[in-house]
Amino acid sequence: MQKSKKGDLSLSTNAIVILILAITILGLALTFVRGLFKQAETKVAETFSATELSNPPTKDNPVTISPGILTLRQKESGKAVIAYYNADPDTRTCSVTSLGQRPTVTWLSVAASSATAQVPRDGINAWTISVASTTSNAADKGTVLASFKVDCGPGGTFTKDLVITVTT
Repeated sequence: MQKSKKGDLSLSTNAIVILILAITILGLALTFVRGLFKQAETKVAETFSATELSNPPTKDNPVTISPGILTLRQKESGKAVIAYYNADPDTRTCSVTSLGQRPTVTWLSVAASSATAQVPRDGINAWTISVASTTSNAADKGTVLASFKVDCGPGGTFTKDLVITVTT
């Protein structure tokens, strides 16, 4: 019985082609799965940021903002969280308002969630601050100081600043 060398060559060529295709498909699948995990990681981080503050307010420091410095690229948006701790024995009605930016620029949009909240004694409430760079003009970059007022009635008015840096 004689083996055909043509058959052996054909078999090894097919094995090499199948191996190359398998490695390519594996690479594509791994890239796809990595992308899915990155998306899931961002969504989970956004979900937990509202419930687990990285810098929670305390009795000694009743208002915190996290992060205190926000760095964005042009045409990018970001979020910060401002939180209030009520050490007063009564429930307080609180709201957050933006006091503006220094210097005032047109290429940056800053807004605090305007919902009024009832904060019970020893309770914490958090509001989201949305920041967006609205232009891709190379000259529209720099550092801006945005101020926010947490108003919880008489004796409960606090001001916090957020440093926003926009880069190209």
